[in-house]
Amino acid sequence: MILLILLMPSLNALAENTEIGVTEYMNDLDSIVQEALKKSETPGASIAIVTKEGIQLKTYGYADIANGIKVSEDTLFELGSMSKAFTALGILYLEQEGSLKLTDNIKEYIPWLTLNFEGEYKGQKINGEVPVTIENVLYQTTGIPFQTIGYIPEGTSDDMLEKTIRTLDGINLVYYPGTRHSYATINYDILGLIIQTISGQSYESFITEKILMPLGLNHTYMVKEQASQTGKLAMGYKTEFFSAREYAAPTYRGNTPAGYVISSANDMARWLGIQMDLIEIPERYKELIQKSHVGDSTVASLGEFHYAPGWSVHIRGETIVHGGSNPNYSSIIEINNEKNIGICILSNQNSNAVNYAKENFFNLIYQRDITKYKSNTYQKLDLIFSILFIGTLIFAILYFILLLIAIKDIIKKNKNKRAIKKRKSGRITACHTNHDFFWLLHLLSPECSVSKIAMADSKYMGF
Repeated sequence: MILLILLMPSLNALAENTEIGVTEYMNDLDSIVQEALKKSETPGASIAIVTKEGIQLKTYGYADIANGIKVSEDTLFELGSMSKAFTALGILYLEQEGSLKLTDNIKEYIPWLTLNFEGEYKGQKINGEVPVTIENVLYQTTGIPFQTIGYIPEGTSDDMLEKTIRTLDGINLVYYPGTRHSYATINYDILGLIIQTISGQSYESFITEKILMPLGLNHTYMVKEQASQTGKLAMGYKTEFFSAREYAAPTYRGNTPAGYVISSANDMARWLGIQMDLIEIPERYKELIQKSHVGDSTVASLGEFHYAPGWSVHIRGETIVHGGSNPNYSSIIEINNEKNIGICILSNQNSNAVNYAKENFFNLIYQRDITKYKSNTYQKLDLIFSILFIGTLIFAILYFILLLIAIKDIIKKNKNKRAIKKRKSGRITACHTNHDFFWLLHLLSPECSVSKIAMADSKYMGF
């Protein structure tokens, strides 16, 4: 059973003494965000900042470059792995109502799923199937490899959750369940399938009905088609050939519980307020929120953070945070319990702009130096492949030019050879004609001796 260490009351007391306003930092934040968007080639972003003073909403750039649509407070973005917090609340909701226990083996709900481990555990050699609990999945301690993100299939059908989880059947775990933190996004798709199995309804409809609506998140969507119908969904982009280009990423409905919830800065401001206990919600949901902020301290921390249900929580409870990264969107959310400030940044390109802006926002708050922007992995890859493409294109053009020159030279040489051959052929024909003429002359005029004909013949033949 996971040891729960609840630090929130003491941190709330601390926050009351250290909270500060953020209005004075907005101009500097604008400069930071604009620089990040420019250097990362990210078309647009929206920001929600929440304190006890109130809400600050900021928007930048374009939701749709081609149509000139700017980002607004209601522009919708995919949340990426920030989505996990909603799925976690769904599991905690089912636990609260007695529909499951976190200590339950996941095979009680997904009987066909077999997860294997080969190695030692508590001095015993193991080679075969091992038990995995809902708790392991929720706190990312299953041992499922990170690389399983590559197994997730495309598709929009109603059975995509099951199809996604079936890609795990029979895999080998990298660690024995419950012994180490091992982040794998597909863990939360397992939770989505468990929610679907227990509730008897689709994962999307359950989260909408039991989590989003009761919390007043009326402009947060579980289905992309519904978000698109509002006309407010930002176009997704990808860096290609030194600039941002529209990119219609594949649809992975089976990965929705882990990464495809869609929301706006306005709704994320409310979400932050709920997490920070600044907005009144039903008591049962307050309990769920508090439990979701407690990390698993039974395993070693990952740096200074323990994983909690849908959040990474600082070992001293100073901050809770989670990022999100999809093929054409990126996001970050962080609540600083020490300063009692929450920030969420959403953007319509997979880049490090959101992380850069968030880090430097808190550098402003703590009066630290602003860090220098560094190109992200996608930009570096784009630079490398673009240079290779340009180099290959230049090489191909040069090769084609040289080939044309070579062909022209060959044609010219062949023409010269034919001309020379033709001239020689003409001389020989003329000689033969003269030779025949002299012998004909001999036949007609016997006075013309053979010796004279031979002399004349040799002169014309060039002997």
